[in-house]
Amino acid sequence: MNMKESNEEIEGYISTINGSLIYVKGFQNNVRLHDLIKINKQNIKGEIIQIYSDYIVAQCFENTDNLKLHQKVTYLNEPLSMELGPGLLSNIFDGIQRPLGEIFKRSESGFLERGVEIPSLSRSKKWNFSPAKKKGDNVFSGDVVGIVKETPMIKHFITIPPGISGEISFINNNGDYAIEENIYNIKTHDIERSFNMIQKWPVTKNRPFLKKLSPKEPLQTGQRVVD
Repeated sequence: MNMKESNEEIEGYISTINGSLIYVKGFQNNVRLHDLIKINKQNIKGEIIQIYSDYIVAQCFENTDNLKLHQKVTYLNEPLSMELGPGLLSNIFDGIQRPLGEIFKRSESGFLERGVEIPSLSRSKKWNFSPAKKKGDNVFSGDVVGIVKETPMIKHFITIPPGISGEISFINNNGDYAIEENIYNIKTHDIERSFNMIQKWPVTKNRPFLKKLSPKEPLQTGQRVVD
């Protein structure tokens, strides 16, 4: 596929509306299957599910009431992805990882309004980070570099992202940090990269694992199953 430069914005327009599906023309095959699009005016996002020679079909994540033909649509050049980091396990999200608690705090109507866009994980909240590695340690994908106590019962492990390995050239001391702050650096072949506590991962791509653990006992909820 002849993709344009990733920093070049690609725009099209709605040619057909069929329930939650929209047909978009103008992308000229410069898109990928399962990537996201956004209807500019209403800020509604959707996923490309079919690609044809002169148009694409996208499934919108929200209702398409009052959309009009020829409205502008922007190609976002990325798949639907989830943010993984502190705040994930102690929050409640909708299907595209919008934080419902934060949305309802800001909503005057008390309902989930269409087109709302809020970061999945809070950028301002501070989390106590406790390092599990030190400067000079060699690390590989999946290694735990630190621990965040997300709740009194949940420990959130900060791990090396998939495909990353090298020597830790810097790591923060025990303290409170926001999830976008630089937490540690890794040096590989004279290239140094910095990392924070967020990992963004496509929902259609499996997370790599070293070993799959088989369950040993059933989940006991304490609920009645027979009256």
